[in-house]
Amino acid sequence: LRLDKAIKRIGFRQSEVDPCLYIKRYPDGKRHILCVHVDDIYSCAPSAAHRQQFEAQLERHFEIKKQHDRLSYLGMSID
Repeated sequence: LRLDKAIKRIGFRQSEVDPCLYIKRYPDGKRHILCVHVDDIYSCAPSAAHRQQFEAQLERHFEIKKQHDRLSYLGMSID
């Protein structure tokens, strides 16, 4: 619940179809998509700047670990 509230405060909307999916739409039509599983978040941002802004906002609420050097989600490394 705490993570859900923080993500929504940042401007994301929870999907009606999948409660683990959050989407933020920007005025220019771009979207930032988050997939959440427990405490693991896969972020698909339209740019590095959008990603960095999201991370900075999330760090106000939580201690986070960033993994930009490899694609990893739920313990899986994707090549």
